[in-house]
Amino acid sequence: MLFLFFLTVACNSEQLAAGDHAFEHERYDEAIHCYESALHDADDEPAARWKLARSIVCRADVAPVSEQAEAYQTAMKDAERAIALDPRSSDAHTWYAIALGYVAIGEGVRSQIRIAYLIKAEVEEAIRLDARNDVAYSIEGTLFRSLGNVGWVERQLAAVLIGKLPDGGYIESEQALRTAIALAPNVIRHRYELGLLYMDWSKNSEAKKVFVDAVSLKPAIASDRSRLADMQKRLQKL
Repeated sequence: MLFLFFLTVACNSEQLAAGDHAFEHERYDEAIHCYESALHDADDEPAARWKLARSIVCRADVAPVSEQAEAYQTAMKDAERAIALDPRSSDAHTWYAIALGYVAIGEGVRSQIRIAYLIKAEVEEAIRLDARNDVAYSIEGTLFRSLGNVGWVERQLAAVLIGKLPDGGYIESEQALRTAIALAPNVIRHRYELGLLYMDWSKNSEAKKVFVDAVSLKPAIASDRSRLADMQKRLQKL
């Protein structure tokens, strides 16, 4: 019996390693298969769960729009399961927040406000658990940028008619994204989001500097290519 236990652990480790290798090479279908295989052998495997969520999100990002909503829902459930299995997993909280962000796009305004609070709480917990989690800081930066784009009048109307929005805005967004870049300077998303923030903030010269630095970086996930293309277009206008 003990031999079978150790054999299962070894098989799970091999599947996780194979999934990580496939993910790094943007072979998301293969990565998903590997993580699902690891879960088939041991359903209570939090790392396999959040990595499965990550792979589903990254595949959905470049999939046809008609396939995205269902995929993000699936990723959200897998990340939520990972948190239930290991509440101290910073990555599980991070990818739950990411999946929630995508799910929120298809929701009504009242539901989006509720989800915004949940995303904020999840990234804060991810950062509390791992202060070097650059992805969590990046998502936090995006959330604050979105909040910064809501004007004072809109906030007052929302508070009266729908519900108070979370606190935070451009300043908090810049702080979070700068921290993400300091932790992982070669991640395209962090710089891309900072550049978008500066454009929203009417700081075009700062945005240009950020985009110039970012376009020379190597893509790490499939969706980075669309970010690079968008930055090239924006640079032509700045």
